[in-house]
Amino acid sequence: INYLDGTTIWEVPRDFGSSSDGNAPNVYGDKIYLWAQSAQGMYIKALDINTGNILYDSPLLVSPGFQQMGFMVGSDGTIYAGTVRGMGSDKMYALQDDGSQITILWEKPMGYCLWGNHLEGSDGSIYMLNPNEEIERLDPTTGDVINTSSSVSLGDGGLMINMAAGADGSIYVLGNDWPNSKIWFFTADLQELWSENLSGGRGIVVAEDIVFVNGKNTQMKAYGPHDLSIQDMTDVNNLSVYPNPSDGLFTITPNFELSNNGVVIDVINLSGEIVYKTTLIQNNNQLTTVDLSSLSSGIYLLRYFDNGTYHHHKIIKQ
Repeated sequence: INYLDGTTIWEVPRDFGSSSDGNAPNVYGDKIYLWAQSAQGMYIKALDINTGNILYDSPLLVSPGFQQMGFMVGSDGTIYAGTVRGMGSDKMYALQDDGSQITILWEKPMGYCLWGNHLEGSDGSIYMLNPNEEIERLDPTTGDVINTSSSVSLGDGGLMINMAAGADGSIYVLGNDWPNSKIWFFTADLQELWSENLSGGRGIVVAEDIVFVNGKNTQMKAYGPHDLSIQDMTDVNNLSVYPNPSDGLFTITPNFELSNNGVVIDVINLSGEIVYKTTLIQNNNQLTTVDLSSLSSGIYLLRYFDNGTYHHHKIIKQ
């Protein structure tokens, strides 16, 4: 449709077989991709965005039937299509379009879920629900599992999820298995930071530092940085902090190579406020000290940003 005057530029019949989110097309470059179906099975069809002409089809991906799950196209043009049948045979397919044909790059078992259970992270990693109702982080080139989350199961096996990614690499998972709903917040490597039970979940999106959740009926909820809970956080392994607990003076040594400009260290309290800041630098093996002697006793989060991801370490001031 011409957005200036609403006139139709072209139209083309589409194959029957998709429903709900499965009807949604995706656009990348000068191609439109959509689910299609023949008597033999379902596949992805590529159309010319300027004319609507059918260009070519992917190999068959799943048996004939309804396809309610939509698919996504990654930032590099890779097509990620999850098939939904619920008989233990659901798979995630990564497909490549070389300009003349669509081929299968890799495939792997996927958890049953009618909603969009796959996501591209800020570093290009692919996240999806596995058959054990855990979130897997996959290498986009090979499909190999990089990390696996704790369980996001909510009960009787009717789990539906939505996912969203933050610019800092954080991963938000919204699960719904009526009457149970829950939100989880993970680091990029799927360490769980916090979770909360909700009264319904129908969608999630991240904008700047705010996470918006569309709940049941007319309910919405927004989370800001101050909602971060760190009391049960798992520490990173590439940073040494000692002594911990301490009376206020903590010594930090990195177990990784620092950039020339160093790494900024933030210390955050339980309310999500940055209460101390310093820079970790390479300085001839001299140690970096964090001085929290003027702060109240309690739990704090030591956080740094490196290689596109936030890393965390829990410290305790006595």
